[in-house]
Amino acid sequence: MGLLVLLLAVWGAVCAQGTRELTGKERATAVTELEGKTKAIKSFTGQFRQTRTTTLLKETVESGGRIAFKRGGTIRWEYEKPQAKVIEINGTTMSVDGVSNGRNRMAKGIAGMVSDMLQGGKVADEKVFDFKLYDEGKTYNLKAKPKRRDMQRMMSAVDITFAKSDGTVRKMVLTEKDGNSTTIEFEKMKVVISE
Repeated sequence: MGLLVLLLAVWGAVCAQGTRELTGKERATAVTELEGKTKAIKSFTGQFRQTRTTTLLKETVESGGRIAFKRGGTIRWEYEKPQAKVIEINGTTMSVDGVSNGRNRMAKGIAGMVSDMLQGGKVADEKVFDFKLYDEGKTYNLKAKPKRRDMQRMMSAVDITFAKSDGTVRKMVLTEKDGNSTTIEFEKMKVVISE
């Protein structure tokens, strides 16, 4: 029994060393590196799996499909399941199946934020978010909480995982003020980097 406890303690210590919070100059360097990589992304395609969890209904809804991005163009989300739907984001404008949803302030705010995250630029704007950055070996994990009231009305936290190799977003978790959350995981990414 004592050996098992010792092995579990050692395993826990090894796992804990895998994630390390970056602070000060080290954080600033990592943010600059990550922003440079995300800005260099010319285009990407891939698949996504989305899980929506609601606190009221205590149920999870899964969906998935394909995503495509080209710098200077739109981000296109093609949902294949549970039903076909196309969402296009161009800056702060969002359309669903070709119908603009520009008047919905919440949708517009989320569209702009997601667009900024996927297209590169500021990884986390310190005027908008309080954030912590963690080194997880092959990825960086950014945990952010909005500072601005308009953003706080929409969400309480944003958690983003970036691949260190190319700066692409591999996972996003958006937690709304009411506790509902959306997790989006990206797979089979094909990335074109500008030279």
